Amino acid sequence: MNVTNCNRNEGFFVIEIIEKEYRIDGLNRTFTASILLPDDYDVLHTVRYPVLYVVGVNHLFDVHPTQLTHWNVKSSLDIMKKNKLIEPMIVVSIKGDNTFELEDYVHNLNQGIFTDPAHKNKPFISNAKEVANLLVHGIKPDIDKSFRTKPDLLTTGIIGAGYSSIFALYILSEYSHIFGKVGLFSMPLWLISNEIYLRAEQLILAEEATIYHYIAEKETSNWVKNQYAIYLAKKLNTILYKKCKQLKFVVGYGENANVIVYKERFPEAILTLFRKEKS
Repeated sequence: MNVTNCNRNEGFFVIEIIEKEYRIDGLNRTFTASILLPDDYDVLHTVRYPVLYVVGVNHLFDVHPTQLTHWNVKSSLDIMKKNKLIEPMIVVSIKGDNTFELEDYVHNLNQGIFTDPAHKNKPFISNAKEVANLLVHGIKPDIDKSFRTKPDLLTTGIIGAGYSSIFALYILSEYSHIFGKVGLFSMPLWLISNEIYLRAEQLILAEEATIYHYIAEKETSNWVKNQYAIYLAKKLNTILYKKCKQLKFVVGYGENANVIVYKERFPEAILTLFRKEKS
């Protein structure tokens, strides 16, 4: 495991990111965890913090000076913290090689969607189980050991977008005793076999578990596919509503699925998952 520190520019903020590398030897694959600590982490030496894991998301903490190219995470969290809506938290961005996104994050591909023989007749081999094992048994324990975290179920969340949102739901189905807060952005449900609905039916969640699920009206450039995507999302939520009392489902009418929209929706997701209880 390699550890490095680097400064990154997020809008008007210069933020310090701690980076750690983790390896799945059997796959010869490396994942990088980029860790954003709260501003007061080195001042309040006894305070422990909730942790949000964001998996497979590009431009979460970005080097570009414009705010249009990333999720604006730090400034959004700072505003919510200033308004006493959330506790300060640790954010861990986990990224692998984008070339393997489908294999890393999708556990059960519906190969019937492909018309070209190169995909349709080629066996799909998922790495999602191995990546989940790395997260749960490698990365999370190391983060909990290295930093002052609140490691419990209701102070640990995971967010995914696109392919990695499928992975986040997979994590919930396999490790609902570890992750109690899940954010799903733009799940491409048309890619997945019906097994995902069976997994949802079998979910056993803590009473206080929370789910945020967002889908844009314009997930693709195809109107028919967009309507189908919304239909599938509503179908999934019909099941999830039975399992989770604290579920927020949002259809972004008129919105495209892109980083600009995710940046605008990120505070809504955080407030759904981590809003402080009124004292």
